[in-house]
Amino acid sequence: MSAIRNVLLWVFFGSLVGVWAGALLAQRFVPWFNTPGAAIVAQCECHQISVDTVNKTLTFEGIGMVLGAILFLVLALVFGAGRSKKPEPPAAAAPAS
Repeated sequence: MSAIRNVLLWVFFGSLVGVWAGALLAQRFVPWFNTPGAAIVAQCECHQISVDTVNKTLTFEGIGMVLGAILFLVLALVFGAGRSKKPEPPAAAAPAS
């Protein structure tokens, strides 16, 4: 049971890191993507832009969550978070004289 708990801990931590990374990426990408070109005058549809912006941000966070979970699952399996340690063999008893 401890092995499953350790692997799930890694997966949940990876998901959280992925959400943070997706949010940081979306913070830079979404405003750049929604700005018009050099000679284009924007006729703003504020409601639709707001909905699209939130949708794209949540999409980036969801993709980051899934990728982070998968990455940290692989790391947990590679580094052996789920492996139990082998018990030490008992020390040999000294011969009685």
